[in-house]
Order: sequence, then structure tokens, then C-alpha cells
Amino acid sequence: MRYLPSLTPLRGIAALFVVLVHLTEGQADQTVPGFFQRGYLGVDLFFILSGFVLTHVYVHEFLAGLSWRGIAAFLWTRVARLYPVHIFIIGVLVIGHAAHDMSRLTVLANFLLLLVPWPVDLLNPPAWSLSAEWYAYLLFPFMIGRLWRCDVRIAAALCVALLLGLDILVTVRFGNLPAVTTGWSALVRALPEFIIGIMTYRAFSDRDLARHWRSDITFAAVTAALVLAAALPDGDVVVVALFPLLLLAAVSNAGMATRLLNIGPLRWLGDISYSVYLGQALAFSVVATLAATWVGPWLGITGLRVLAVAAILAIAMLTYRTVEVPCRTLLRRAPDQLRRLASRA
Repeated sequence: MRYLPSLTPLRGIAALFVVLVHLTEGQADQTVPGFFQRGYLGVDLFFILSGFVLTHVYVHEFLAGLSWRGIAAFLWTRVARLYPVHIFIIGVLVIGHAAHDMSRLTVLANFLLLLVPWPVDLLNPPAWSLSAEWYAYLLFPFMIGRLWRCDVRIAAALCVALLLGLDILVTVRFGNLPAVTTGWSALVRALPEFIIGIMTYRAFSDRDLARHWRSDITFAAVTAALVLAAALPDGDVVVVALFPLLLLAAVSNAGMATRLLNIGPLRWLGDISYSVYLGQALAFSVVATLAATWVGPWLGITGLRVLAVAAILAIAMLTYRTVEVPCRTLLRRAPDQLRRLASRA
């Protein structure tokens, strides 16, 4: 399977932007540049990246034919990827009495990631996106063939329709995307963006189209457009519409942009990005405890924010090394080991 540069750093940048927006006091916060107040859109980039990456890894396997064994293997890799860190974080929060006012059923729903489309109190707020994405995983093996083989004009029209539908949902009912995190609306946010990620990979795999995305000028133009769109008062869906172009420009780039995106710190941030995304609640609880002491006034709001970012990165690095990588490796190997044990019995 061909290695695609820049995907890991983009994931890290998206996770960092989500962290930064959680450090602000809302869109009226004048202490943080307005561009960073749109950091919640990092979640939307995650959804698009997920559709893109899974298509890259599995498209030819599922185009060759569907089997229940193949579908089960695919879903098991998703379990191995998502659940170890999630269960660890939820477990620590429960031990820390974060769930003291929740019913046992609610706590169980949090452990199992059964958070949407029904209303559930969240122990770890970012986990809603993992729950929503599970529906995309369940549908992926059955829809990838149809999406891959459909006419290019139909594919383009589908992407436009999905973005238009998302825009109508946000504009008419919610006002902005941060409000779209619960109930059926969470699925209306996650599933179209996941499908757009699939179609983005389809565009990436077209050699005639790919050559248009290789230059640094293209990458710079898309990045500038993103910055401008983020400055618009109601530009959430415009930014989301530019994410596929950012993805194509980053992954297809053959110049300086690739070298810049793949510097060591950004690759490291991308490696631990999942633990960064889920570990925020632990770090924020530690910093909030310190803020209530003499340390809070001494550090000030800027110092507390820097401390929070440092705590998030430290917890994420520890979680990545001791939980995420070992458990993912163990779980992925488990089916083969069980089959070997069964054959010997």
C-alpha cells in the first residue's frame, strides 16, 4: 500500500486546533486570534480525513468483493483503533468521580460509545464524534463500491448536495457547527463529511486531476482561502468545503509544502493526535484544580493556557506509548492468535 505523506501532520494540526478552541471563552474572546476560534472545525477535518484514509486502505479490498469475515475484520481494526484510549480516559474520569451524578446506564453508554443519536450526558465531550463516526464505519463496506463506481459528474453533484444540506442544517436550525454535536444532527454532520472524504480520495486517485495539485502555489492558495474563509462571520461550511482541497493540495504536493508539513514536531503531534483529542478532559481538570489555588492568579489566563497545552501533550504522549500503541497492536493480533489456538485444539 502506497504511503501518503502529510496525512499524519494534518491530523495533528486538526487536534491542536480543537484544543486551542477549548482554551478560549467563546467567539467573543478577544484574547485569542479569531482564526483559532474556528478550531472546532478540526473535528470536521477529522471526519473528512477518516473517509479519505479508510478509502486508501480498504477500497480495493471491498471492491474485490464483500464477505462477512472481511467486514468483521475491518470493524475489529476500528475497535482496536478507537476503544483502548477511549476506555482508559473514561475509566480515569470515573475513578476521579466525574460520573458521580450519572446513572450506571449513562456511564455504560459512555464506555460503549453509544452517545448518538440519542441524548446522553457525556463524560468526555470530544467522544461524541467517535460515536457518530461509528455509523460511517458500519456503512463504509456497503457504500464504498457504489461511491467509487458512480459517474464523476454524479460524484461532484453528490458532494455539492451534501455540503448544501449541511449548510442548510447549520444556518436554519443551529447557527454554527459547534452546536451540531448531539442527536441525529451529529450524524448529519459526520456522515456527509465522511462521504466527502471518500470522494476526495477518488479525486486524488485520478491521475489527470492529481497533477493540478502538486505545486506549492496551489497549496499556498488553498491555505490563504482557508484563512480568509475562517474570518467570515458565518463561514463554517465554506471552511469545510475547502478542507477537501487542502487535503488534495497537501497529499499531492511535490514541493516545499510537503517538507514543511512533515517536519519532526508535526509528525510527532500527528502520531499522538488521537490521544491529544481524547485526553483534553484530564488535562483541563488538572489545570482547573490548580487555577483554584494561588497558582491561578500567579500564572494568569495566558500562563494557565500554556500549562493546559503542556499538560495535554504530556498526557497524550504517555497515553500513546503506554495504552494506544500496545493495546492496538495486541487487539489487532488477537483474531489471528485465536485462530491459531483453535486450529491446535
